[in-house]
Amino acid sequence: MKLRELQLRLEKVLGKVTDSWAFEAKTILLHVLEITPVDLIMDKEKEAPDEKVEMAEAIAVRRIANEPLQYILGTQAFMGLDFSVDDSVLIPRPETEVLVEWVLDRIKPIKNPKVLDIGTGSGAIAISIARLNTWTDVYASDISSSALEKAKQNAVFNHVSGKIRFIESNLFVDVTEKDFDLIVSNPPYIPAVEINGMQKEVALYEPHLALFGGEDGLDFYKRIIPEALSFLKDGGILVFEAGHDQAEAIEAMLVGAGYEDVNHFSDLCGVPRFIYGKKALWRHENV
Repeated sequence: MKLRELQLRLEKVLGKVTDSWAFEAKTILLHVLEITPVDLIMDKEKEAPDEKVEMAEAIAVRRIANEPLQYILGTQAFMGLDFSVDDSVLIPRPETEVLVEWVLDRIKPIKNPKVLDIGTGSGAIAISIARLNTWTDVYASDISSSALEKAKQNAVFNHVSGKIRFIESNLFVDVTEKDFDLIVSNPPYIPAVEINGMQKEVALYEPHLALFGGEDGLDFYKRIIPEALSFLKDGGILVFEAGHDQAEAIEAMLVGAGYEDVNHFSDLCGVPRFIYGKKALWRHENV
């Protein structure tokens, strides 16, 4: 079978399960054949080896069962880096790159900034910060031991294993360090009642521990916001990723807990997805 014919066959099959059928068909072929996009164009009339055809079709069978392509191929790109992923961790999303870029901008003026990533999962946020701001002292925690193992593997692969301290912890319970310049978290924020309306590839395959944040999706914000005050420096920043309609509620929680300069910024689609606040400076009123 010629590469062109195989690509068309994959596109037709994948069209049953995703709107990104053309991109995914191309991605599968590049992975299986170990070629570049230019090779795929130039060699489209060449015959594909039978074993490669079988491999590509086997991937397509798994994909039409709604298994995420990232889990099938075992990798996902994020911030220009490659991350190994499996069903122990969430797949890093492009919108989270906006959060990482914001964090990098905020810590840039700080000499040897100290950053904590709560709920690190695959390590995408922590590892990206460590790679792109090499003088940052990065800590990363997660309650899942399997997620932490995957994050450690990704740290090794991306050459930052010596720059990140991983902590198995239920939020702050086993975090012993203090005085962070910035704490970042992309916690579980999907309301439990929404499971029936979710994409099958998310609901069936991605870890529920990292998806659902209680009845209203805000359980983890309710815990992190007050507890983070004991771990931030005066003037330190707490920043979150959240659901598309949660910014107002989270801002109110931050204000209620005494944070200053509370605000939000949007993802590339204009959704107010990221919320932050600053730990108030101590006021010695009676001195």
